Amino acid sequence: MKYIFLILIALVIVFTACFVISGLIRRKMKKKIPIILHIILSIVAGIFLIFITARIYLNMHYSADNEAMEILLNSKSSESGKDDISDNSGGESISDNSSGGSISGVGVRVQELDNAFFLDGDGEDTVFIFYPGAKVDSEAYLPLMKKLAENGIDCFILKPPFRMAIFDINAAEKVINDYDYRNVFVGGHSMGGVVASSFASKFESNYESNYESNHESSFASSNGNKIDGIVLLAAYPNSKIPDRVPVLSIYGSEDKVLQKDAYNNAKSNLPNDFDEASDEVIIKGGNHAYFGNYGEQRGDGKATISREEQQSETASAIIGFVNEKTSLNR
Repeated sequence: MKYIFLILIALVIVFTACFVISGLIRRKMKKKIPIILHIILSIVAGIFLIFITARIYLNMHYSADNEAMEILLNSKSSESGKDDISDNSGGESISDNSSGGSISGVGVRVQELDNAFFLDGDGEDTVFIFYPGAKVDSEAYLPLMKKLAENGIDCFILKPPFRMAIFDINAAEKVINDYDYRNVFVGGHSMGGVVASSFASKFESNYESNYESNHESSFASSNGNKIDGIVLLAAYPNSKIPDRVPVLSIYGSEDKVLQKDAYNNAKSNLPNDFDEASDEVIIKGGNHAYFGNYGEQRGDGKATISREEQQSETASAIIGFVNEKTSLNR
């Protein structure tokens, strides 16, 4: 709510400034322009200024580092290599498992889709749909998601407009509807986690009220899936999560970006059976940025463990959470 209030104040300041400046220019003109035209020009100038400022702000982002990009580049090279290997008898493409279609020899393929990066591992039943943090390249989360895919959890890293998950809250719905996974988990980092929890809450509410009554719903999936769990990385829900949806919350002890007061206040939005002892993981020495591979983040604390260590602990916690919840669905 405070951010909405700040945005409104900023808009008032911008349009007032444009009106005052255009008024000063109008006074110096020999031929006075009508007041209506003066107001219109002030509004147009304000909108233009807001547009330019927004474009500049949104284009200033955190880029994925070389390690993350290497995973994507290696996958593309592997796919290109596979296309060059063909069966002379029929011209059909053949996958060479000894050299080609996997990354680091663990059987994970990375595909860049229009709306996401798809990490396809050996698993077939379980998917984790991930919303990136604000203004962070989606590719930055490839190393973490690859660890999950290596352990049987297919992953989709969404590619939101302008790298802001809030601009496409329902992006996970397309993945859920287009792919027939038995177990569906959603999650995200920072703002992405907030958006993921909002999507899951609406999806579940609509599922319970509409899908079971065989009515159409903009959130209930066409193949009948429900959300089996939510993973929040340095994030918190801003709306009530249904009690039937389990939540895993992970953050680093040195995180200075996560607003702890807001995080603690938001615990009332978690399911009633959320247990801090088992459902909340605090990574000792971890910080905000090390969930991804995009360098240091402004205002963050200094981590006392490596990025690899933080991501390994995170992956281990997520895998344990997913395995526990999927075992209940069998």
